[in-house]
Amino acid sequence: LPQNSYGSIFIRRGDRLFHESKLIPGDLYIKMLLEKCPFIKTVFLQTEDYTCYEEIQKFINDNKLNINFDYIFYSNNFDYVLENSKLQA
Repeated sequence: LPQNSYGSIFIRRGDRLFHESKLIPGDLYIKMLLEKCPFIKTVFLQTEDYTCYEEIQKFINDNKLNINFDYIFYSNNFDYVLENSKLQA
C-alpha cells in the first residue's frame, strides 16, 4: 500500500464500558484519524461492537468522503465477519 494512504482503528467497547472506559462515539475516531492523515483513502476498523461501524459509515456518507472502508467484526462467540464496502461521494 502506498505510504499515508491508509489507516486503521481498533475500538473495544463491550465489557470495557462497565469499569474501564466511557463511550466514545465512532465518528470521533475517524475525525481524529483524518485530522492527522487527511489524505487517507482506506480505513480498516476492528471492533466487537457493530454500532462502531455504523457510526463511522454514517460519518463517511454524511461528509461525502471518498474512502474505502473495511472492517472486521468479532462477537463474544469468536465469530468473525470481514466486510468491504466502498463508500463514495
